[in-house]
Amino acid sequence: TRKGKVILDYTGNFLFPGASVTTTFDGYEVEGLKVEGRRKITNTGIDLINSKVNLTVEVNNGKVTWPDNTFVSFNSEQVRQVSLGSQGYQIEITGTANGKGRAGANFNSSTISPLTVTQDCVDSGVLIPSSGVLGFVSGGAEVRIDYGTGACDKTVILTYPGGSKEITFD
Repeated sequence: TRKGKVILDYTGNFLFPGASVTTTFDGYEVEGLKVEGRRKITNTGIDLINSKVNLTVEVNNGKVTWPDNTFVSFNSEQVRQVSLGSQGYQIEITGTANGKGRAGANFNSSTISPLTVTQDCVDSGVLIPSSGVLGFVSGGAEVRIDYGTGACDKTVILTYPGGSKEITFD
């Protein structure tokens, strides 16, 4: 169930460097979760010879509020390099994020090695990166999520203080 408005503001033709799309929300909810904030995607360059597009993605004052009034708030800055080839697209993502979790703990995250999303994995139903490492710090604890080396699976290795665990996402 969705309600409210998602507002998209285009500054020009997104195929041209410098153009951007800004997304804001007006009373927008998904399954009872209220979504707020501003997301801006900017085309920062196109390499026609190598079939690559560079994008920056910024989220400011992102917030998701549950019906019990607990919430997650966050800001993030990403760089996405989209490569188009005979096997479809590949996206490499780097960046940072920070915010506050539902229990009130602050967090910071950053890519340790670029996260890679490929069209063949997405087409097979794997909607998480197939490679790369993401690091989190919250409450003084450091956690890493290792997405692997390119296999189209839903398995990651979660490394935390005192151990690690393999996790498979639904």
